[in-house]
Amino acid sequence: MSEQILNQILEQMGGLKDEMSGLKDEINGLKGETKEIKQEMNERFTNIESTMATKEDIKRIENIIKEARIENINSDSLILQKQDEMQDTVKSIEDTAKNIQTTQDKHEKIVERLSLRSIEQEQDIAELRRIK
Repeated sequence: MSEQILNQILEQMGGLKDEMSGLKDEINGLKGETKEIKQEMNERFTNIESTMATKEDIKRIENIIKEARIENINSDSLILQKQDEMQDTVKSIEDTAKNIQTTQDKHEKIVERLSLRSIEQEQDIAELRRIK
């Protein structure tokens, strides 16, 4: 009976040895999977960090765009102000030109009257000379 027990113990030991070998293989497989997972996680973290930097860049670009819009608004306001000033100046020039035209028209009429008088006076003088 002791031999039989020893054989059973040996068989059980052999089974345990096989199980241990299987467990070692599983552990090694798990270690490999863990390594792969770590590598994937590192890649993901790197991608996340890159994306975060990109988000910061986007925010910086958005701020630059906002500043540019504000500058454009200020420039537009200044342009509108200058445009109004120019319109006022043009209106003033138009008014001055109208006044000059009116004055020239009056002067032209005066010159015409004076010319007519001068011609009439010359005729009168010529007639007086004939009478003498």
